[in-house]
Amino acid sequence: MPAIEDGGSVTANARRLIDAAGDAERADPLTEQNAEGLGGTVPGLRSATAGLAHKMTFDACRMPGFLDQLPDRRDIVVAGCETHVCVLQSVLGLIAAGRRVYLVRDAVGSRRAEGKETAIRRMERNGAENRHDGDGPLRMAWHRGGSKAATGHRSHPMTRLFLAARSWDAPIAQAVQRQPAVSSRSAPAGEQPVEIMPGFTLTDIETSGSRIRLRHGGSGPPLLLLHGNPLTHVAWHKMAPRLAERFHVVAADLRGYGDSSAPPEEPDSSNYSFRAMAQDQVEVMQALGHDRFYVAGHDRGGRTTHRMCLDHPDKVLKAAIIDIVPTLDMWAAMDKEAAIGGWHWPFMAQPADFPERMLGGVDPDCSCARSC
Repeated sequence: MPAIEDGGSVTANARRLIDAAGDAERADPLTEQNAEGLGGTVPGLRSATAGLAHKMTFDACRMPGFLDQLPDRRDIVVAGCETHVCVLQSVLGLIAAGRRVYLVRDAVGSRRAEGKETAIRRMERNGAENRHDGDGPLRMAWHRGGSKAATGHRSHPMTRLFLAARSWDAPIAQAVQRQPAVSSRSAPAGEQPVEIMPGFTLTDIETSGSRIRLRHGGSGPPLLLLHGNPLTHVAWHKMAPRLAERFHVVAADLRGYGDSSAPPEEPDSSNYSFRAMAQDQVEVMQALGHDRFYVAGHDRGGRTTHRMCLDHPDKVLKAAIIDIVPTLDMWAAMDKEAAIGGWHWPFMAQPADFPERMLGGVDPDCSCARSC
């Protein structure tokens, strides 16, 4: 926690949640990420819980049996660190599993404030409710039924408290006064919401292998736009409105990118192949009523476009593959200088989940800047 911005407050508020949940007989064990490599949970929190669930994946839902421990729990309260790593991935996993997630922003932390805020906005966009303190002590929203907490308030059946935190303090707190939730679609107080791709519709489409987030708009022949790495469909935000004057533009997040789902990786990684990614996008276009369409792909999206042309020649009217070298040529030409300059190629080719765990300890802006 010493490395976490405002770690003392995050720690104190997390402990308050544990105490309040214990009063309401709703506390659950903490999750502890890679204790051997990262260090264990401090005694103050360890002793305050029923036990520790050890995990080696950022998303707690990918732990064997984790969701089985919550069979009748609809509402989940989440706190911990780091906000943009374990908390983010676990919240997205819980939402995908059909749970209602309450994120306590005063009890989550990251090493940099911008990492925390970016992750919170993404969780809100995906449906997490963001609860926070006002200008005083943390006030949790536990008023709807359940057993009485020590303060005499009725406790919310928000049920399970699960934490992915590291080092903590141990102040004791009472539970609680109601705090209004922030809408999952609203901007933080004092800020105006940013409208991306005006006139486009934001939606998700389920495919046979994943859930794809996209924006679409305009009228005319269908045009699919596929982004590169490490980007999302928003990379097209300046170009898409102009193209929409002549086309029905569909800008989609690839599988595993942005707000599209990231299904667990198969042993042979086949479900993250360009073939699988191309299949997703063909199904997306079919769902929007387009059996044949134009497609333009940049970088990783270009490789997906190439595979789509090979696997679905009857679907692609014309294709534009932008700023990419064929994969085979890249590896064939790989030498010392290319390996150093394109370090992310051999790095991301390492077996799971080594790259994920290493990237979890690096500021995202730094990693993206060095790989772009």
